[in-house]
Amino acid sequence: MTYHTDKKKLLREYFSNTYKGVIKNNEIDNVMSYQLDKNRSYEYLDMIESNIDKKSKILDFGSGFGEFIILLNKMNFNAFGVENCKKSFDISLLSWREQFKRKPRFFYCNSSLPFKDDSFDIITLWNVVEHIENLDFYLKEIKRVLKKGGKIFILAPNYFSFRKEAHYHVPWIPYLSKKLSLKYLMLIGKNPRFFDKNIFPITKIGLIKKINELSLLIEIPFLSKLDNPSKIGRYWLQQIIKICKKLQLYNLLIYLVKFRFYWPFSKNIFIIVRK
Repeated sequence: MTYHTDKKKLLREYFSNTYKGVIKNNEIDNVMSYQLDKNRSYEYLDMIESNIDKKSKILDFGSGFGEFIILLNKMNFNAFGVENCKKSFDISLLSWREQFKRKPRFFYCNSSLPFKDDSFDIITLWNVVEHIENLDFYLKEIKRVLKKGGKIFILAPNYFSFRKEAHYHVPWIPYLSKKLSLKYLMLIGKNPRFFDKNIFPITKIGLIKKINELSLLIEIPFLSKLDNPSKIGRYWLQQIIKICKKLQLYNLLIYLVKFRFYWPFSKNIFIIVRK
């Protein structure tokens, strides 16, 4: 049996069990294809490319099935991955062995990070923050292993915006509490178990507050393509801008932009942090 066959079997088991009541059985192959799509890894690389060179030491926190770290290593970057889901970690090892004969650069970890202080130049968290229950602890660990002057890149779905939920693919209502989110999912006929056990929504402001408490510097890209407003959000965003222009409220518009009034309309959270 080849690694590819093993991996496909493990992936199917993973999604069938983990996403029970979230996606339909006939949608599993599409989700698998999306998770292993190399284009996503290239998009992630684009976000950090101007900040890295071949001497940079990179850590992908919550490396999932390992596609991003495998891409970086194929390009001869010094990159490592850490994952706290054992099934995802096992799949990442199979993916590594399909590509390399040398020792895997993935680590399984559900406690303190297995690295010395000041080890990494770049740490990435791609769509993982919303899955971390003990976020305060891991942000401290991430700060510990980041070199002075190093950067953290955080990308996550914005649960406090008008968008489709990233896993259930249903319209979302901004600012729902965890308790109300579970009731909403039950009301529309979805099994809330995955959301209850695996999703820990945080606002962009809440994340910024936690980062500030660690005395880290924050860069917030202004209206980048990653903000990616949803169709509904884009409509209301356009209406607000149109009204401000019509009433010549340019100072108000500048004030609103300065304080990121578009956040509730943004599908993603994207923050760059520097130590």
